Amino acid sequence: MLEAYRHGTGVDAVGGAEALLSHLVTQELRIPCAHAPALAPIDVDEEVSPRACAEELGYTFLPCVLANLRRAPSIVSDADDPRRGS
Repeated sequence: MLEAYRHGTGVDAVGGAEALLSHLVTQELRIPCAHAPALAPIDVDEEVSPRACAEELGYTFLPCVLANLRRAPSIVSDADDPRRGS
């Protein structure tokens, strides 16, 4: 699975689980949450996909977190939800 992800044809299963946990923390604690695993270094792959290059260089995956924090949605309470009607 990791090899497929590194070559641009798979998914990051660990990242998916981390995203679910971050969502739960945000939902329950009402605070923004981001995640980046602290993994042991993996062997360099000379033919890595451009989509996975940041992870190759920084094996904590922190570059992806920092690059995308600006896209994080605002936390909205139930009272602020426009779908609820007033």
